[in-house]
Amino acid sequence: MPREVLAALNGWLDTIGETDPESRAEYIEACAADPEQLRHAIRVADALAAGG
Repeated sequence: MPREVLAALNGWLDTIGETDPESRAEYIEACAADPEQLRHAIRVADALAAGG
């Protein structure tokens, strides 16, 4: 997974207050395994970065 995408996903997890390392890893692994989930996660992270 590109570093920029990983940073966006981690930023989203930080924003929602997810601090459990295992949960964070599971979420990132799920995104890496499912292209549709990854697209959705990137859209959400981009919207967050844009202030929405």
